[in-house]
Amino acid sequence: MRHRWVVVALAALLVAACGRGDDRGVTTTTSRGPSSSTATAAPDPVVPLREVPAERRLGAAYALVQGDVPAGEVIDQLGSALEEETSSPSSGPSFGWYDYSETLQETYMAVMVALGSEAVPEIERRIESADPVSQGWYVVALGYLGEPVDAELLALLSDSPTRPILVHAMELAARRELEEAVSVLTEYLKDDYVMQDLHRSGGPPSYPVRDVAAGALRRMGYVVYSPPERPWDYELFGR
Repeated sequence: MRHRWVVVALAALLVAACGRGDDRGVTTTTSRGPSSSTATAAPDPVVPLREVPAERRLGAAYALVQGDVPAGEVIDQLGSALEEETSSPSSGPSFGWYDYSETLQETYMAVMVALGSEAVPEIERRIESADPVSQGWYVVALGYLGEPVDAELLALLSDSPTRPILVHAMELAARRELEEAVSVLTEYLKDDYVMQDLHRSGGPPSYPVRDVAAGALRRMGYVVYSPPERPWDYELFGR
């Protein structure tokens, strides 16, 4: 039973989470994921996740919730792997504008969310003693699980430890229609983080944080305009 709704929950979260935040919706960097051999050739979930080779941890994380492993043990494994990852990032192929370590971190958060409400007390048990980056991911997980973390999300919007955590905080602010977030989301329409798609030589630059901020504001009912000739330049016109 858990396996069936875990797959649905993971798909729904990862399709809705982060990536290009325009009016067509936002997509996650992990939706493209690694090759099927990497993602599905998972080891026995009894092996502690942090001991699994880095290139196999995506599949191993999903395998944790495909059986009957107690929620507390799953969160302990995911949390330990997350906290180790934030202190000693793994190297590997990048997906979208996330590096491999950031993709692993996001995956651990998404699997926590897939556990549902039984994950909440376990996350809350770990959050106080965690490092700032891991704390940010725990807040994001609690946000997707419907917990009252609006103040913490607003704090992440103002001073997020990483860009991937920031874009999830933006997504959650839009879902929760946090009007207190509008001013800081508007500031991010001018964010200077830029990347060039290596597969589209000569194409326009990409401003992922700006795009997600624009998408969040649009979901909240605001009009955000960008000229066709400069799609990365955004201006807020109100509702």
